[in-house]
Amino acid sequence: DGLARTAALQPKSTMNVLGYFYNFSRRTSFVAQYVTITNNAAGLANIPGGGLTGFSAGQDPRVIAAGFRHTF
Repeated sequence: DGLARTAALQPKSTMNVLGYFYNFSRRTSFVAQYVTITNNAAGLANIPGGGLTGFSAGQDPRVIAAGFRHTF
């Protein structure tokens, strides 16, 4: 339920994440993720930490991320 109780269309969003992790060693790993958010016409959900700015209600952001993680 959205917070706009008087609005004709309540905001609604769904998020799906597909991730892959591969351990090269006990301390080093590879990480890959694909994130997609589906908003209805009133939804404003964004990808946390995705750095996406300037989009409006109803848009569906998508992000692909990949990187290495090494623990010292």
